[in-house]
Amino acid sequence: MRTLTFVFRVDSGLNIGIGHLVRCISLAKLLVKNDLHNCIFVCRPHLGNVSAMILENKFTLLMLPTPSNTVTQTDCKSWLGTSQSDDAAQTNSLLAHYKIKNIDLLIIDHYAIDYEWQSSFSGQTSKVLVIDDLADRYHECDFLLDQNLASNYKIRYKNLVPERCEEFLGVSYCILKEDFFEVRKTIKPRYLIDNLLIFFGGVDKDNCTTKVLWSLKDQIKNFSRVDVVVGAANPNKHEVEQICLKYDNCVFHEQISNMAELIAHADFSIGACGATMGERIFLGLPSIIFSVADNQVEVSHYLHEAKYVYYLGDHSLISGKSINNAIKSYLGTARERKIISAKLLEISSSNIDDFIARLSLSEGK
Repeated sequence: MRTLTFVFRVDSGLNIGIGHLVRCISLAKLLVKNDLHNCIFVCRPHLGNVSAMILENKFTLLMLPTPSNTVTQTDCKSWLGTSQSDDAAQTNSLLAHYKIKNIDLLIIDHYAIDYEWQSSFSGQTSKVLVIDDLADRYHECDFLLDQNLASNYKIRYKNLVPERCEEFLGVSYCILKEDFFEVRKTIKPRYLIDNLLIFFGGVDKDNCTTKVLWSLKDQIKNFSRVDVVVGAANPNKHEVEQICLKYDNCVFHEQISNMAELIAHADFSIGACGATMGERIFLGLPSIIFSVADNQVEVSHYLHEAKYVYYLGDHSLISGKSINNAIKSYLGTARERKIISAKLLEISSSNIDDFIARLSLSEGK
């Protein structure tokens, strides 16, 4: 079998976050696990980007020019830092410069890209995979992955993809690092409430981690252990670390590689409804969540209504009172906690092997 060429178009940054990139790196690792695949990442150097992670994981990184337009957190369409036509042209030029052709699978994980960009690669790639969770624009693609849960998640893309497109929808298709699948084998439903995990994503631009720590300053001592995780790109990580040092049971972690282990050790978590939501669900961890972006609100409401998590609203509503009330209401008794955890494990039984196998067979189809 010949080596297949997979090209990823994905970005990271202070206003974009790092979840899209981390997810794509995890997917690349799953793709190369059993077969010879050449994974190439095309990224733009946005402020606060963590593209170096691609090189650290021994994949090829090709960098586009510096953004010419302003990127804002609230406007996903600005996240390219240029127009779709310019980005597509620059991507084409970059791939041509490095003599990269005969692309077997083009993978796009970017809220600012739609059919306009995707159509420009017609004839240059055998297949196109789009990873999305907004369901707010039309895609020209052969595969679509949306690993989130929403009230209408099974039909959200009915008129947003071509008829030929194969859809992989729901948390059972969550892309995770390989160690999550190993840890999952040993997980049992939780019923204690001793160990707390706090994580608001790799950037946490709004400093939610600090807000939660201050909100719980009088309660932290009541837990056996509090694990606080920040990413290397977190602009407030030193402040978070100093707060953690005030407590003997509070452990500060920066840019870790053992998130699966920490989730498995925790009894419940407080965090954002971002990329790590799927990780927590997959390992059966009850969670109290806040939204840190507009695109998280719909999913957060659905997860709350289904009683999978407890959604407390926008991050501006973080307070000790709201969190403590949520702990009492959502986590309840040991029996209730065990039921919640078991339900999370049930809905997240993985179909990722079937998904990876389908992508690996995309050559010439």
